[in-house]
Amino acid sequence: MFKVERPHEFPECNERTGYNTPDIVKALEKIFLGKCYLCEQHALSDPEIEHFQPHKGNPNLKFDWSNLYYACSRCNSIKGSSHTNLLDCCDPDTDVFSPIKLLVPARYDDDVEVILTEAKPSEKALNTAKLLDRCYNENSTGLRGITRQTLIELIYHDYHQLVGWRNTVTDAKVPDEEKATPMGRIKHMLQSKYPFSVFWKWWVLGDSRLLEAMPELKELAK
Repeated sequence: MFKVERPHEFPECNERTGYNTPDIVKALEKIFLGKCYLCEQHALSDPEIEHFQPHKGNPNLKFDWSNLYYACSRCNSIKGSSHTNLLDCCDPDTDVFSPIKLLVPARYDDDVEVILTEAKPSEKALNTAKLLDRCYNENSTGLRGITRQTLIELIYHDYHQLVGWRNTVTDAKVPDEEKATPMGRIKHMLQSKYPFSVFWKWWVLGDSRLLEAMPELKELAK
């Protein structure tokens, strides 16, 4: 997951206005960098406002600005009200990157690997890993199978670009002046605003040869 900085000033949100006014949706899109906070898809064609804590029977949670998150329809429907007590990407004191490693599937039909990195993970990390595994891999219905294919295609597109740029940077036959552009593109992929940035951070941290060529990536990938 990627960190999100939620401002203290926000559009009016109450039972009278509702929680999905144009001002609220636009503010959430900006805050969440145009990405689903769970799967990290960008430029969503199907954005939805997701309630981090289920609001059924609780109007305060339904219209609480701090409980409104930006998500794609796939992740919103999968999370529903059954996944709770999760790592909160909007909590400035919570590390949402280190506890869970995300790895691109080795083959197209394989699952995204969702790996808990701590020997004794917290309950929140366990719950979040279970949810992310479903968000990336669930294909239990025909529609979820199609949305999963779309998701994996997007991840694979960026992954193959990253591999190509990495090979250019680490190739001794390529002149240094030709490496500047791919180096810049790799750094760009590690920024939170980039789609699936958590995947690329973990991938870079696992490539010692790339880190040798670009040691600054270690700090950028944190």
